[in-house]
Amino acid sequence: MPARPQDTALIVHCQAEFRDNQYFVSGTFQCQLSPTFDVHELDNLVCSIESVGQDFKRQLTPTVLATADARVAAVALRANRNFRKHGTRPFSIVARYGEVPFQRQRLASLQFFTV
Repeated sequence: MPARPQDTALIVHCQAEFRDNQYFVSGTFQCQLSPTFDVHELDNLVCSIESVGQDFKRQLTPTVLATADARVAAVALRANRNFRKHGTRPFSIVARYGEVPFQRQRLASLQFFTV
């Protein structure tokens, strides 16, 4: 994939929510495309849009993964009363479009907290 031009910017603001057994993602995005005024303008625009799409996925994925992880932690807490939340920690996965960092829920057994 060609490198994205430096003058192409993408800003994504989103939130994810789980209800009715589905993830609902809402938000806004804004991107800036600066075309070159030559015979390759259309090709450069397509390349920029592809790059913006990859960047969009990189910015959207952490929000959805953090929401899904919080849901899984809530289910684990209901299933096992010996667990309690113990903050979050940075965690990364590798996707087709790059490494995706997000905050993962930490659960610990109550035995861990008793002396």
